[in-house]
Amino acid sequence: MNDKKNWSKILLALGVLIGVVGVSYALWRVSFSSTNDNSLTATCFNVSFTDQNNISIEKAYPLLDKDGKKLAPYEFTITNNCDTYVKYDINLEVLNTSTLTNMNYIKMSLDDDILALVSSLDVTTKTLSNASSAYKIKTGYLNAKESKTYNLRLWLDENVTGETVGVQNNTFTSKITVNASFTEDNPNPTVIDYVMNLAKTDNKNLAYDDSDDYNLRYIGADPNNYIDSGETYKEDSTIYNGYLDETLTKYKQYKSLSDCKNSKTYNVNCKLSYKKGDKKLWRIIGVMNSVDGGDGIKRKRVKIISNESIGNYSWSSTNNNTNAGYGNNQWGESASYTGSDLMNLLNPSFDTKNIGGSLYYNSKKGLCYSNYNLGTISCDFTNNGFPEMLKKLSGLAVWHTGTNGTNSTSSFTSSGQGLPKNFYNFERSSYTGKICQPRDDYKWCNDDAERTTTWTGLVGLIYPSDYGYATSGGSTYNRTTCLNTNMESWNGWVGINQQEPYADCYMNNWIFKNNNISTIMAKGNTTRASYIYSIYLDGSVSNATAASNLPIFPVVYLKQTVKIASGTGSQDDPFILEN
Repeated sequence: MNDKKNWSKILLALGVLIGVVGVSYALWRVSFSSTNDNSLTATCFNVSFTDQNNISIEKAYPLLDKDGKKLAPYEFTITNNCDTYVKYDINLEVLNTSTLTNMNYIKMSLDDDILALVSSLDVTTKTLSNASSAYKIKTGYLNAKESKTYNLRLWLDENVTGETVGVQNNTFTSKITVNASFTEDNPNPTVIDYVMNLAKTDNKNLAYDDSDDYNLRYIGADPNNYIDSGETYKEDSTIYNGYLDETLTKYKQYKSLSDCKNSKTYNVNCKLSYKKGDKKLWRIIGVMNSVDGGDGIKRKRVKIISNESIGNYSWSSTNNNTNAGYGNNQWGESASYTGSDLMNLLNPSFDTKNIGGSLYYNSKKGLCYSNYNLGTISCDFTNNGFPEMLKKLSGLAVWHTGTNGTNSTSSFTSSGQGLPKNFYNFERSSYTGKICQPRDDYKWCNDDAERTTTWTGLVGLIYPSDYGYATSGGSTYNRTTCLNTNMESWNGWVGINQQEPYADCYMNNWIFKNNNISTIMAKGNTTRASYIYSIYLDGSVSNATAASNLPIFPVVYLKQTVKIASGTGSQDDPFILEN
């Protein structure tokens, strides 16, 4: 990456040339074998293809993904000119004239939908006689008279160096082909397409964030983002919700009805958080761009969160001789460490653990960690375990477990780093949650778990940035103001001085539960290795120990192909999903 002068000489002949051959049709592949006469009446089938700005790269250098996505794209449009529905495949076909044959070196992106090495795409059937191989980029559908425009970019992967064999003095040439076929029925939209299309007209409940990934998120006090998980509760909850006012949007949870009714605030319409027969609801956080599914391909994925807490449990707990009993802040597996206690509780394949292992995922009961010094309580997930439908519709993802790498959020306050955007970047940083130095006479930083900054798994928790970006703001502090205010100060405290709380920021935020909530993000501290970030009941984001007994709201990523079968997304008419 540092020897650009050398690359200029080596890759002078490397050109990435993208052309188009138009549309290849796979129409009415029908064969008849019955003895009776058969008839087939053809309707209109006409798909057109326009393109511009062929890609031609010479003197190519390896690029970081963020820089490759800024290159001038190859733009093409597919149009369905008829009143029928059309299914199409977008393929990249490598031509015989290409001398660079190892697709591990070529990175591609299609809009913000797919980011991948060409080698990681599915191999498909060639349609060009002068092609050596073909890779399927995307399958899509067109409604009657509908058009879709795509932007394709290609570049050399950042891991290519001057010593990489098979790149120097080679060329890569390819063409885009689109294979279109008639389909009788219009399939239900994917959750991704539904939400993205809705965002074109609904700027009250949906907004893009200001991160580099430009994710689309549900915002506000109570947007229509509810999902029916396909199951109902078998028993009444043991928790009561008391609401702030008659709007019934903000609530606080109590252990008894009397506690709720006798509270000075949040005492309106005290009722069980759910009753036997109620639907188990989840909610859509948003459409996240560039989510790695563990296969190296970054795609759009929908992230969802349980609407109800599954109970209060520790993120991690240790004995008194390790981090003074307050757990450690490594979430995933690393070396000989099998991951945090909460990760083991939520995810499959930890059944052999006597405490917590996969109990939530398997909807079983047993003991779970819930306090410091390996404190446990009885836990029963037969009523609120991981829904079977979501086991089929959710998929693995690479979760980012980086952190701030600084001693406290005081640096966030002084430099503005506590903004949602900066939390987003820290979550994806190379900093780990253990920056303290172990000492023989000090028990707060002596665990031996190796720290990592990513974890590939199924069930996780929200990020602090998910919470920050869910605000719509209000009349006093609008969304722009909230996104430019340190989240530790949303409660009104700036250092040692209390000011007016930024209530608009958290009261108009559907993720805020008026209770502490664990996040997946560790917090770096120079004296302790047990800190994580949590959302506080006063609306701020600050630290808690990993052993803290906090409400847990599981989070998963849906598979990219999951569709909406019905529903409006309201609490009374939640989305029904299908594969």
